Amino acid sequence: MHPRKWPVYTPLAREHYGKGYAEGLEEGLEKGRREGREETAKLMVNVVLEVLSTHGVTVTEDARERITTCTDIERLATWAARADTVRTIDDLFA
Repeated sequence: MHPRKWPVYTPLAREHYGKGYAEGLEEGLEKGRREGREETAKLMVNVVLEVLSTHGVTVTEDARERITTCTDIERLATWAARADTVRTIDDLFA
């Protein structure tokens, strides 16, 4: 139940208000999670590309597209870890 004082007074109105509040809260939380995952993926893409650039690894257009369109945070984390030691872009994806 909602912890604040109810703006409605009948049991039926309270029930529906409470359901609406809970559904709205869950939708907001899910939206926040989704936006957080998207932002994390964008940051991870930047990390991968920056580390590759720092180590002088040539990134082809195909590889750049593959990296920048990836939204799998686990895969991006793997690439970020590998980017520090690879010598070629093919090694990153191996």
